Amino acid sequence: MNATWWCVASDAPWSWQWRPYAGAWAIAVALLGLRAAWEWRSGPGQARGALAWFLLAVVSVWAATDWPVAALGAGYLLSIHTLQYLVLGLIAPALLLLGVPGEVWNRCLVTSRGRALLTGLARPGVGLLGFTVILVITHVPALLDWMMTSPGGSFAVDMSWLAAGLLLWLPVLAASPLALPVNARVGYLAAAAVPHAIPAAFLLFSDYPLYRVFELAPRIAGIDAATDQQIAGAVMNFGSMLVLLAAFSVAFFRMAREA
Repeated sequence: MNATWWCVASDAPWSWQWRPYAGAWAIAVALLGLRAAWEWRSGPGQARGALAWFLLAVVSVWAATDWPVAALGAGYLLSIHTLQYLVLGLIAPALLLLGVPGEVWNRCLVTSRGRALLTGLARPGVGLLGFTVILVITHVPALLDWMMTSPGGSFAVDMSWLAAGLLLWLPVLAASPLALPVNARVGYLAAAAVPHAIPAAFLLFSDYPLYRVFELAPRIAGIDAATDQQIAGAVMNFGSMLVLLAAFSVAFFRMAREA
């Protein structure tokens, strides 16, 4: 068993032998340790719902960055790489913000620096622009091919997705007064679906494989690179649509109830 600290592209034939990634486990343990320290300092009485969301977030981050998903997504299947993006860029960040206890938000907002920082980051323009820039940059073929060949580059891609997702969801899931009004969230979430159309269109309609790291990878289950890329485009397009539609529906029905 060969343990490395983060996933990286490989030209070796795929094997189902377990290969843990120390970095993925370290991040999961660090997140759990931070939450345990908070619970110990604050004492009982924290919302169980928030804790449940937080634990789901930790599991999501760990599952997307450890074997086998991370290994497959690093350099074998572009479709799994795109699935990693959905988890790290959309699902896990939303769960992390839902898992932040209300008292944490209050303590951050009580100081002028904390309030100024969070207010700036929670602006819808910052969220949409930051998310779109990171989404587009991390899907540039030449850059992704280069970054996936080293653990540091692969780590940077994964963590940039997580950071982009936090920026995207802050205006929706942050505590009041940071979050947008419910009616504004509906429009914001609709706009958030637009950036995904850019890489999804290239993946779906390109006449040739865009990423050499996945084109030249050893094939798995007979899936050729062109088919894998089309599956990735479908995952990007419909997967992101489903996640954002779920959030959009919650915001829409809440707006209708408050009208």
